[in-house]
Amino acid sequence: MKTKILFLAVVSIISLQAQEFSGGFRAGLTFTTINGPSEMNAEGMDLEDFNFSNGFHIGAIGNLRFTDIFSLRAELLYSQKGGVYTYAGESYWVFRPTDGSPAFIAAGDRETTLEITNSYIDIPIMGVARFGKFELSAGMSLGFLVASRAAGELRFSGTSPQGNNIAPFVVALDFNYFD
Repeated sequence: MKTKILFLAVVSIISLQAQEFSGGFRAGLTFTTINGPSEMNAEGMDLEDFNFSNGFHIGAIGNLRFTDIFSLRAELLYSQKGGVYTYAGESYWVFRPTDGSPAFIAAGDRETTLEITNSYIDIPIMGVARFGKFELSAGMSLGFLVASRAAGELRFSGTSPQGNNIAPFVVALDFNYFD
């Protein structure tokens, strides 16, 4: 409780001495990836791969300067983050014939490539200390996922349970996870 009161007192004193407010614009490129444990085959080799994809961020910055050294900075950003996911290895495909014959499972090889893009509204809030040309900042960031999409393709080739070859085929993948 004492810590909260002390913090509020310091913030109140600093806010009474506020000197200036400035604003700005921020835009740039982002290079991100999605990472996680990879699926492995029986020999222990990775079947999945996670690579970088590019996106962008754009938004507004507000800076409230209290002293020559200390200021508070808040931003409101739209940003894209994501990655490129690939899978290459053993798999299966369930075929459900439309002529009424029973469904069957074909074993084979699958290659999947997906480019995943997640869109966020980010709100970073930081305390900033400036020492000449050197700037030190610390704070927190809130992020709200507003859209999530993925696009790519799946390639499959394999054999039926009777040993017949199944002609390779490609399926276009287009996901909008919020629909």
